[in-house]
Amino acid sequence: MTDWNKIENTFETIDNELSSVLCDAYDLRNFLKVQKMAHVSKDNDGSIIPIIDCAESIIKFLESIERNNN
Repeated sequence: MTDWNKIENTFETIDNELSSVLCDAYDLRNFLKVQKMAHVSKDNDGSIIPIIDCAESIIKFLESIERNNN
């Protein structure tokens, strides 16, 4: 027999964790901007891709998952 309450609780936990991680990503993006680090290279090998692009990609990905879950 399927325990629907357990399944529902699992989805609620995933939604809560997703929201928490998304808030962390927003905080990271804001920190990079405030500390004037947004345009620092994403790695130490001289990459031309700024770290803010990585943060934005993470945020877009998490937001798309959040949209699809609701």
